[in-house]
Amino acid sequence: NFFAQVTQPSNVVSGVENYLGTYNNFDVKFKRNNFNSGLISENNTSLGDKTFLTSPTGFYNCAFGSMALYNLKGGNLNVAIGHKTLYSVEFGNANLAIGAESMESSISSDFNIGIGNGVMKNCVNDSDNVLVGHSILQSAAHGSFNTVVGNYSL
Repeated sequence: NFFAQVTQPSNVVSGVENYLGTYNNFDVKFKRNNFNSGLISENNTSLGDKTFLTSPTGFYNCAFGSMALYNLKGGNLNVAIGHKTLYSVEFGNANLAIGAESMESSISSDFNIGIGNGVMKNCVNDSDNVLVGHSILQSAAHGSFNTVVGNYSL
């Protein structure tokens, strides 16, 4: 039983305050089938099955959705919302990906905004793009510095 393992600190009066978390400066971690499934730390936050495969050393990253920011090692300021968003990113910075598999194959891309399912799905190192729609810029053929609105563009 999960809740049987949660203990209340001795300085809290029973019935006055109830919470799930820590009363010190330790991270709160959730696991499912022994895989990371949630993290609340001073620097990074995630919730979803297999988010943050390893504890990232980067700062101010947020991952919400199964396997979001799965491979992150040291990137900063990334926001991934949706299944496998920013899945492969290791050291990318300042990316916003919203939608299933958005920026899935990016490894070290920087300064991208991708909103929509499959946006920049197979791009690896493209940067400085703003993309809104479904399945935009599916390959790296068009590179960086694009602004696109519309489904299946580029």
